[in-house]
Amino acid sequence: MSKVDFYVVSRPEPAAALATACRIADKAFRLGNRVFINAASREQAVTLDQMLWTFRDDSFVPHSRAGPDSDPRDPVRIGCGEVPDTPFDVLINLDENVPLWAEGSARIAEIVGADPQSRAAGRTRYRHYRETGCALDSHSL
Repeated sequence: MSKVDFYVVSRPEPAAALATACRIADKAFRLGNRVFINAASREQAVTLDQMLWTFRDDSFVPHSRAGPDSDPRDPVRIGCGEVPDTPFDVLINLDENVPLWAEGSARIAEIVGADPQSRAAGRTRYRHYRETGCALDSHSL
């Protein structure tokens, strides 16, 4: 059974949800976890890649974008819809849908943006996880 935490972002700008994903990835990495971030689009994956270099002045999160040319040893990987090519401990999902391969994840962090579409998609994902018997928690940010 997966443990799923929903992080509900109150700030309306799109970068707020991405910054939340960066903070969660940073914390999970510092706790010794391997992380896979499932971006909603290729553009978002590129933005996350850039943000992980600069979101905090005092931290470095070793990461790469998933793909044939990336280093599978990087503890934080960023993908977009594809099945992760390396094992991971924590899934951070920014997509509006639950990835088909998410069910086997021990920990899942679902990021829910402030806009109505993100909230509606978050409620749908919440129901999905509840119906599959996952342990759920919600955090308002």
